[in-house]
Amino acid sequence: MKKKLQRLFSVLMAACMAATLAPAALAASDLDGHWGQATMQEFIDRGWLTGYGDGQYGPNNGMTRAEFSALINRVTGLTEESETISNYTDVASGAWYASDLAKALAAGYMTGTSATTMAPNAAINREQAMIMVTRLLGLTAADTEVEALARFSDASQISSYAQNPIAAMVAAGYVNGTTDGRLVPQKQLTRAEGITILYNALDALTAPAIPETGMVYGTATLTFAEYYAGDVSSVDGYGLDGITSATVDKHVSFNNGMYTNYTEDKTDGYNILGVKNVNVAVDAADYPAYVALNPTFKISRSVPAQYKTVTIVDGKAVYSATNFNVVDTVTDATATLKTGSTWGDYEIDVTEHSTAYIRNSRSDEGFAINAYIQGTILETESGLKVGMEFLQSMWVQPWEISFNVSPESTLNAHIVGWDNLDELSKLVGEKVTKIIFVMPDSTYIYEFDGIYIKPVYPE
Repeated sequence: MKKKLQRLFSVLMAACMAATLAPAALAASDLDGHWGQATMQEFIDRGWLTGYGDGQYGPNNGMTRAEFSALINRVTGLTEESETISNYTDVASGAWYASDLAKALAAGYMTGTSATTMAPNAAINREQAMIMVTRLLGLTAADTEVEALARFSDASQISSYAQNPIAAMVAAGYVNGTTDGRLVPQKQLTRAEGITILYNALDALTAPAIPETGMVYGTATLTFAEYYAGDVSSVDGYGLDGITSATVDKHVSFNNGMYTNYTEDKTDGYNILGVKNVNVAVDAADYPAYVALNPTFKISRSVPAQYKTVTIVDGKAVYSATNFNVVDTVTDATATLKTGSTWGDYEIDVTEHSTAYIRNSRSDEGFAINAYIQGTILETESGLKVGMEFLQSMWVQPWEISFNVSPESTLNAHIVGWDNLDELSKLVGEKVTKIIFVMPDSTYIYEFDGIYIKPVYPE
């Protein structure tokens, strides 16, 4: 098997040096029906992976340190080599992996196993592979994200030094664990697993170099106040959403936009801290300072259709209004106001007629406005703009917008203490004429004659 693997990566190196490379037209027989077939085929089509020579790709074969570094180098296009590779006694100068290990050392994502050894043919396990990727991308995890690893049943098997890197990979969505809720960190990495990790992180791994001038685009986690900055009349009172123990098991319903401090041991509840994966643009000159302030920022390869711009003022990140990508403005939908709703003092239900953008079921399929929603803004006739938070019925039922305006409310009372009541109470006595649904890359505006938010009277 070692000879076959050596032969495989020799072919890979030669292929990468070739001017052209014809992609495989069909998946090999041992990929048919395999869970990793689609991602492995993608790597085959891109010329990053070739077979063993007998028509097999070995998706379940284990990988070595040298093999995984070779794969990383091909995906990222790394070319710079370290001159210190000659210091390692177990790396022969003519070995197929010598150049790849030299690139790994130069990029800083791999180090020797000792002062004089690299162990190129040693098996690499899943946690070691994740550490390599986080080093290459410069990822780190917040304390709450490390705590969240407790949801995996085998979290105790993660080495102490690997907890932050693995938490960062999970938080970024590059690693999801097994179908039975495990991470299996000590298991040897297979070719299918290694390719899947790199595929999930492909945008970040193939992101362009940071320009010396111009704008740098990427995604970041923002607080609610940062997210709504410039888009609403005021961000005063925007803090955290709170979830009680009654809904603690509903973390599985959280969309990709929610940033939470969920862990399984938070039996009394936990918080939604803000919004993840928000498109942000920062001037290249401010990039180092911004990353220091917000290490969640990850560079994207392309200019997003919708984004906020951030500038650094007196050492603080200041966010602009969103450059909205308005896909459609709907004028024939109906809005129904309910008072004294189960979910709060008020509930606005939106019913569409000629369009079907808003998810009105428990499934996202077919809906442009779905569980990945990041924000909802109510705009009134007077120009007041108020943004909703996730527990104000954005996360599961975006067609129902519910909110309280009084700290004494007994309706859905468990979230009253967390609601941005200062802003929500300003809606009372106003006519809502627009509801703006904000997805990560698109925005939908619904216009109405006026939904009068009548005052709340006792009883």
